Amino acid sequence: MRLRAVIALAAALIGAVFFTPAVQAQGYPPAGCPGSLSVSTTHPLPGETITVTGTDFSPGANVHLVMRSQSYDLGTFKANAQGSFTAQVKLPAGVVGRHLIVAVSGAPHITQCEGDPIQIQPPNGTSTGPNGHHGGNSFTGVDILVIVLIAAGLLGAGVALTRGGKRRHGTDTV
Repeated sequence: MRLRAVIALAAALIGAVFFTPAVQAQGYPPAGCPGSLSVSTTHPLPGETITVTGTDFSPGANVHLVMRSQSYDLGTFKANAQGSFTAQVKLPAGVVGRHLIVAVSGAPHITQCEGDPIQIQPPNGTSTGPNGHHGGNSFTGVDILVIVLIAAGLLGAGVALTRGGKRRHGTDTV
């Protein structure tokens, strides 16, 4: 019985390691993107106007910006002769949470150029300055609750399996 419990615990731990979302260092911009985007603040308020700067796009191209989580159109801006642009974009009012501002056009064969992630603060929050400092804790991108729930589920399955084996063993005796 103890051996089964040890095996169930080991299976739960292995499952938690292999079946939880992998954390990867993601560079910005992604490798397939010819240009790069940056934002004036990574923690704006809803409805705030922020500056989006783009470089290395096709000279004279129309660069269309969208905020992703859902698709919020932020406008189309023209790159200069060097392929750069600076745009003032107004974020949607009433939208909070983590989002990406992406360029969905502006160079040949472009599918999407991602900028730095932004975390739109609730209306009672405070926006950050150009350096993105807000004095709070940063979100690292890993939701520990998911890992704990998966591990608990696997442990529960292990316990159920060991109890099921114990019941069968008890009924086999005459």
